[in-house]
Amino acid sequence: MYIILTKYQANKVKGEYGNYSALQPVLILSGEFILPIQVLKEYEFTDVWDYLRKLPQREVSEKEFVKSEL
Repeated sequence: MYIILTKYQANKVKGEYGNYSALQPVLILSGEFILPIQVLKEYEFTDVWDYLRKLPQREVSEKEFVKSEL
């Protein structure tokens, strides 16, 4: 399960939290961004829990991920 974000919302929550944690939303083919629902259980991200809980959530299949070549 993933939290679905717009580009604006992704930019709003993206960044470092605490000394060792960061949120980096991932772009999917629809143009939306996602974060794993697990971030709502990780205490490093309590500053944005209320904001993220209000956003849509859904399953995302592997077919929806943007392929990157490294």
